[in-house]
Amino acid sequence: KKAKSYSKRRIRNLNPNSATHTITVRRTARKSTSCRKMGRLCSSGLGNKVVVLLYLAALSFLSASNSFNLPHSFVPLSAPPVVDVPVYSLATLSPPPSSSSSSSSTSTSPNKPSNQPSTNMNILTYASPVGIRPSRKWALSLYKQTETYSNFNETGEGVLMLLRRKHSKLVHVLGGQSSRDVDKRRECEDLGFKWGRVGPDLVKSGCSPYLELLPDCAVYYRVVRCEPMIDAGDHDVVIVRIEGIW
Repeated sequence: KKAKSYSKRRIRNLNPNSATHTITVRRTARKSTSCRKMGRLCSSGLGNKVVVLLYLAALSFLSASNSFNLPHSFVPLSAPPVVDVPVYSLATLSPPPSSSSSSSSTSTSPNKPSNQPSTNMNILTYASPVGIRPSRKWALSLYKQTETYSNFNETGEGVLMLLRRKHSKLVHVLGGQSSRDVDKRRECEDLGFKWGRVGPDLVKSGCSPYLELLPDCAVYYRVVRCEPMIDAGDHDVVIVRIEGIW
């Protein structure tokens, strides 16, 4: 009441028609009313109970957050879960043989002239895009004990093929066997997937006309190595640049 009467008296002496002073009077009156309500709560003991309850609620929340447990226990695994990823095959071209080696050695396949580079294909377990701009880049993991690894290490290029479900019968041929032991080209042909030479579009992009590819793949990526290989144990990881997509 004192604050309210003092404010009214002050307004009356300064400017009775001022809207600013009127707002000040209302705020002062509202503030004094809130103080009176809090005073009643504290005097009755209810305010102290509210403060105590809020304090206990905060403590219980903090203790619950610190002692949070996952809904299940961790069980050690002997091996990671099976990777469910798209299946790719990398087609590479062997370096052209030298004149001395071609005269002293014979071709293992009657369909491969000894003076021409031959195609090899292998299943890649790990292949993933890692960059978009300024050029699309992928990371490929090549198993060291393969002909594909030797070819790519020499030439630094190849064609990555995204296989369809119909190619599932070729996974063992291309990924479970070595071209040093079997003729992958002939075995794929026996399964109904005859290798074919690359088309003129790939040749224009810089691909060798001697490279052969699988038919009816979902996508064909021409890849070129742009970084040195990274040792990853039994595999080497290589960063490649996408030169064309078909």
